[in-house]
Amino acid sequence: MIRHFVRAGSLALVGACAAVPTQPSAQLGVLTDRAAYSDTGTVVVTVQLLSGRAVALNGCPRPPALTIQKASAGRWEDTGSLGLQCTAVETPTTISLGPGGVAKVSLALPGLAAGTYRVAVPVGADAALPDFTVASNTFEVH
Repeated sequence: MIRHFVRAGSLALVGACAAVPTQPSAQLGVLTDRAAYSDTGTVVVTVQLLSGRAVALNGCPRPPALTIQKASAGRWEDTGSLGLQCTAVETPTTISLGPGGVAKVSLALPGLAAGTYRVAVPVGADAALPDFTVASNTFEVH
């Protein structure tokens, strides 16, 4: 299996998501456990700090928060999220991910339309106002 890692310092998100600064002193890998899923599958997302200073990951009720993005006409459009907003009975949690540290989250696909997707992970103490965002490898939904 080929694993893809994205350097945060070279990432520029485009499309429906807002421009978020990158952080060249931290290199994070964000990858999914497979390259293709059924529309009712479960994606396991792994976030690993490959090098650089510790970073904060936030989520509700637990980190990391993430956004599912679909490729559409050369752009990435947000199609859903996990852990970005709390319900009335939840409290956001922030963890510090040090060099070599790993955070994982399982995401049940909510009957997504067939297409090419990726996951974007906000990095910082507040997932709504991240210091920077890192995207995963792309994956297909059938």
